[in-house]
Amino acid sequence: MRRCFFSFHIGFVRSEHRTLKFYFLPILFLTGISIYGYNAQQQYATDSLLTSSYRQLAAGFYEHEQDSSKAMKYAKAYLHKAKVEKNPIRMADGYFYHASLHTGVEAIRYADSIILYTKDTLTVYYPTLGYTIKAGRYYDMGETRKALDNYLQGQHYAKMAGNENIIASIAYSMGLLKNKIGFKEEGLKLIRECYDLYLARGWEEEYPDDFLTVMYSLTEVYLRNRILDSAKVMAKKGYMMAERREDTLSAAIFRMQKGVHSYLVEDYEAAETMLSTSLNTLKEGSFVLPSLSFYLFYLGKTQLALGKEDAAVVHLKAVDSLFVLQNDTYPEMRENYGLLIRHYEKDGNLQEHLVYVKKLLRFDSILNQNYGYLSNNIYKEYEIPNLESQKDMLEEALDKEKRRALWWGGILVILLLSSVTVGIFYYRRQRIYKRRFQELMERTGGQLPPEQGHHPPPEPVGQQKNIGISEDTVNIILRRLQNFEQSQGFLEQGITIHKLSEKFKTNHRYLSKVVNVHSGESFSNYLNRLRVDHAVRRLKEDSHLRSLMVSAIAEEMGFGNANSFSRAFYHRTGIYPSYFIRSLNKASEKGISPTSNS
Repeated sequence: MRRCFFSFHIGFVRSEHRTLKFYFLPILFLTGISIYGYNAQQQYATDSLLTSSYRQLAAGFYEHEQDSSKAMKYAKAYLHKAKVEKNPIRMADGYFYHASLHTGVEAIRYADSIILYTKDTLTVYYPTLGYTIKAGRYYDMGETRKALDNYLQGQHYAKMAGNENIIASIAYSMGLLKNKIGFKEEGLKLIRECYDLYLARGWEEEYPDDFLTVMYSLTEVYLRNRILDSAKVMAKKGYMMAERREDTLSAAIFRMQKGVHSYLVEDYEAAETMLSTSLNTLKEGSFVLPSLSFYLFYLGKTQLALGKEDAAVVHLKAVDSLFVLQNDTYPEMRENYGLLIRHYEKDGNLQEHLVYVKKLLRFDSILNQNYGYLSNNIYKEYEIPNLESQKDMLEEALDKEKRRALWWGGILVILLLSSVTVGIFYYRRQRIYKRRFQELMERTGGQLPPEQGHHPPPEPVGQQKNIGISEDTVNIILRRLQNFEQSQGFLEQGITIHKLSEKFKTNHRYLSKVVNVHSGESFSNYLNRLRVDHAVRRLKEDSHLRSLMVSAIAEEMGFGNANSFSRAFYHRTGIYPSYFIRSLNKASEKGISPTSNS
């Protein structure tokens, strides 16, 4: 089944004989399967196509519709011919063919062109078709508000044109939305009417892919509404039809639905087998099912019922991952988060428990934002509700909101006072940082001295301080330290006094004592000083380095993490690296070179 499931979009088939005739057909566009692109600079088409009639180009498009690269040649030739002739209706046809071969934003752009060229010329199909294409693509993208708005716009023009077929198809699409957001009976009725329409018109044999999709949608709605006998019959019928057509992917989808049915009648062993094997088949076929989370959810619940909690959690978390990826919501997903919360609460994993509590709160927010809007609009447009019965409830809710607002007002006053206090502290601290930044720039004269100047030069033999180590050994260590600084060996991560003494082939106590005496600091402070001084100079000179995150800069300077880098930088300069970088960037924006004298 190479069609979009639980997402019914509007299209039409053009057939041209002596005169152009339009036949309406609900076309369920592909979702999740990549469409071959095309080069915008490619030649419109061959000369033979450019001289073809509209009827020939349309026939060629549909003949090669499954091969997008070939179909695109006909679509481009059709649109080019229409533009040359300045024929807006034919241009709309051409943009439709382009939209049919694209998904997402690209398809929406072509649909907008349909609307642009036909908004002042009402026909049986235009501009209605532009809005329904946009609605379908927005639905695929999880933007349910925009989908609804465009369906309603399309319905408006369809009613003006008197096109009952498109009105019915929009109603079907709205039926899917209704079922999704809780108006189950109305949604089921509309989808069942579409199924009956296919049978009445004999479309199940003429358009088997589309019919299988209608059956899939109807079966899923039956399952969601717990009409289990009808779901079982429809899933079996769809499975047998897919098997006859040797359609492995479609058969796997109906087998998954049979697995959900088995779960709902408490046959958990059969449910796990059917759901697991079917999901593996879809995975092997690289097929992306928009409502995949619905079936992963039931696989997780099945495994919970069988006591396989670890396996169940894997699939329940996969439902969350799909939500993050697709940004689409299903009623079962709220229960999915509840199951994960209970699992981690029972497990005593406070961190994961908190993670999924937050995810549930976010999910509820999206649910309220998207489906609160959807429910109100669908209810208004399709049932013309009597809202008087809700008046008292709304007034009571508004009173509560006002009381809550007064309470929050008091909290805001406290927060405001706190903010002022914090602001004063922040202002004073920024002044101190600014002074330290200027002092740092002035002290270095815009440039730090080279690394080899960071410690006193070795004293001549015979004049070394008596530190209990032979003069030869001290001189050797000092020379190696000098080479260590010049070669920037201090940038190596994980360097310790023990590792460095091994490289120097000396005792680590000797190395520590020489560093202490000749630099006046411990080995760790000596190492941090070299790294920070190097970082200061590099940040002044390298704008690309300043664009990196502090953690990345820390790693490049040899520090194990951002915190240790920030502490060492502050200890050395009196300011934090983030402030130093911002100040350098501001100076650069004002045309002041960070490497010039302040």
